[in-house]
Amino acid sequence: MDLEGVLSSDNFLQMVELRPPKGVILDGLTDIVDRLEGVDAFLVRDNADALMAACPTVLGRRLLERGLSVVLHVSCRDRNRIALQSHLLGAYIDGVRDLLVTRGMDASFGDHPAATSVYDIEPLELMRAIQGLGEGLDMTGNPVEGTPPPALSFGAVINPFLEGEALRKELAGAEKQIAAGARFLLTHPVHDPEGATKKFARVADLGVPVIARVMLLKSVAMARYINTN
Repeated sequence: MDLEGVLSSDNFLQMVELRPPKGVILDGLTDIVDRLEGVDAFLVRDNADALMAACPTVLGRRLLERGLSVVLHVSCRDRNRIALQSHLLGAYIDGVRDLLVTRGMDASFGDHPAATSVYDIEPLELMRAIQGLGEGLDMTGNPVEGTPPPALSFGAVINPFLEGEALRKELAGAEKQIAAGARFLLTHPVHDPEGATKKFARVADLGVPVIARVMLLKSVAMARYINTN
């Protein structure tokens, strides 16, 4: 079943996040993918955490060639509106149909701190641009060739663990993104399952599936870093 089919059913969706390598060898990742079972979709990250890596569409295409479902992460940080639309058209040509739209961590936190974060448009604007492409128009109203036009489904990120006014703003933002076409919400990492269950109730009324993110701790050093920061 494809991602759309799982989202529209009562089935529990399992999605695995993959980060393209900082290099040109994909064999290690594809070997891991071939050993996994029961995965509904693979989320391919786009320079996650402002760390430079190989283009995500390349890994996405390799997964699609294996008959797997791919959700391509698209960040507003590294490209202006021209490059973002070009990137989306290229991904569609490669067979991608599902996206996760985020703002992206500022470049100053990554491995190229001198880089300039673009943020030409925000996630809500990008979502509206995606909707426009699906109607055959770019952001300035110019026609996009292709029949049918490049329709892309997308989701957004939400942090249900905020409190007070910050939570109200987060929920209001999520409502706007859903109105703009977001089909699902992916949470920030869950560290307290029991507490998270109660806080997920805050987003239940938004009317779209919520996917809980689970972060795998690879080392004691990683756990200490998360605990400290």
